[in-house]
Amino acid sequence: MNCPHCDKQLIQRRVPTELQSVLRSEAKSVFLCDRCLYTQPGELSETTAQAMFTEIPSFPEGERGIAVALLLGRLNQLALNRQSAEALCEYIIANGVDIYLLIDRIIENKSIEPHYDLQRRWEQFQSWAE
Repeated sequence: MNCPHCDKQLIQRRVPTELQSVLRSEAKSVFLCDRCLYTQPGELSETTAQAMFTEIPSFPEGERGIAVALLLGRLNQLALNRQSAEALCEYIIANGVDIYLLIDRIIENKSIEPHYDLQRRWEQFQSWAE
């Protein structure tokens, strides 16, 4: 499956059980684009071992990386996803990821071209969290 925004091949990942409540459907997996930050819940099939966000130094792997990808997807429609974004941010921080530094690195990385204004959404999210 290709991304509807940039046509890059989407990566599918199984969503950990404790994070499934942030998806808007009963889907057990998420498709994500590591170029434009698009995410979409999906039906579980064979997930690939393809690495996510290889251009970002210290991008977390495993469940922590999936949580970050879900957060990036939620920032696109922040007004609708505020509660789930806050829950994901708490989960990410509790699991040892410096999400503030990581988002700054993503914003500065020229190989990532979000389909929304990531910097503006991140600043808006941070102002709500204060």
